Amino acid sequence: MNKKQIALVGFGVAMVGVLVLSGLTLASALSHTEEVARQRDHKRTELGLVYNEPVFPSPPHVAMIQDDARALADWNADFIKTQRAILQVETNLSPSQFKIQLLQPAIRELAKTQTDGGSRVVAADFAFGFDAYFPGDRMPAVADIPKLAVQLELTRRLCREIFAANIITLRQIQHSSFESATSDTPAPTVRGKPPIRPTAESDRNSRALTGRHPFTLEFTARKDAMLTVLNRLAVCDLFVTVKDIDIRKSGADVKAPPEKWREMGVAHHQQRVVSGPELDSPLQVRMTLEVETF
Repeated sequence: MNKKQIALVGFGVAMVGVLVLSGLTLASALSHTEEVARQRDHKRTELGLVYNEPVFPSPPHVAMIQDDARALADWNADFIKTQRAILQVETNLSPSQFKIQLLQPAIRELAKTQTDGGSRVVAADFAFGFDAYFPGDRMPAVADIPKLAVQLELTRRLCREIFAANIITLRQIQHSSFESATSDTPAPTVRGKPPIRPTAESDRNSRALTGRHPFTLEFTARKDAMLTVLNRLAVCDLFVTVKDIDIRKSGADVKAPPEKWREMGVAHHQQRVVSGPELDSPLQVRMTLEVETF
């Protein structure tokens, strides 16, 4: 065999290899194409079945939705029943009964609260938002007593929660103010909101007092105590929603070093600390929240 024949045989073998490889590639591509076509046809069949379904839901779906609606209604009824059992307020009181039996004892009880260090949480003349009636001889209007009683109970429960968090001081507590529509003195407002005024005799019914009750609390606390306040409000029996919170430090983050700082090398650790958790200044907290009654 001469060189020309050897070259032709080699070229033929190479061409056969190329043809075989091309055939395998084509077979693989056709197989993949057929698989994609089968998937396309399957999806098209599924979409066709969905498209041809009746417009109105099937009876099983209707029954399932009805069961869900009943379950939600039962849950809502149980929730409202539980909330109403938690908040029991006596509203059929005369003005003198409300002030002597409810308002004055509640304020005096809350005012006795002390911190873990033994200092008072509130000032001696703190009225917990009821400054119009305590101290003093002014009596509330009969129509206002139901709402005042609810506000007093909510105030007492909120204060117990934040006092249990070991805050330093409670500086102010505000809630919606109102007076009877027959009063000549206009009622004050809270943060620009109009006063709540009773408009019907049904205000004497405790169930007519359902709704949202806004409160604004201003207190001084350490960081851990402030976080504890939020946690306690989140898990308390009342339905509380914190709407806004403003936090400011009451002092600098870093304490100025002493003039003779070079001589502090052998001093006690507490004397050498100029920043950190040990010297964190208390926080001035203003918290706006709503308590919803059902």
